[in-house]
Amino acid sequence: MEECNKLCFEVKRLGHAIERSIRNDMSRQGFDDMTNMHGWILGYLYRNKDVDVYQKDIEKEFGISKSTVTNIIQLMEDKGYVIRKADKYDSRLKVVKLTRKGTSMHLKTVEIIDTTMDTLEDGITEQERKTFDRICRKIMRNIELQEEYDD
Repeated sequence: MEECNKLCFEVKRLGHAIERSIRNDMSRQGFDDMTNMHGWILGYLYRNKDVDVYQKDIEKEFGISKSTVTNIIQLMEDKGYVIRKADKYDSRLKVVKLTRKGTSMHLKTVEIIDTTMDTLEDGITEQERKTFDRICRKIMRNIELQEEYDD
């Protein structure tokens, strides 16, 4: 079967298209320096503002590598969106927290992202959503099984 007909390839293409759409909408609203991943991380930190969030939590939540998260958090820190503070029990660990600027940026971007997602998901029925969710869970389960086998 040709690669372009494989389900995982289509999911990857879809992910890139969604990111591009969000980035374009953000740019039209004047948020050129905000990447999609910055927006997702700001949202995650906002939803978890009452608990300590560590870099490893962000790695797990978004399925990205330690080095990628380190680079993203450093850039977000340089822009004033987040700060890293030493954990109160283990100073080797750093808690990632939103700043006021980060909170404000999140509240501004969430509206743009929600509007974009509503547009992209227009016309999708509840049954189609459930089917897509089942397929995604199966693919994730297969990935986890493969990772267990590889270990």
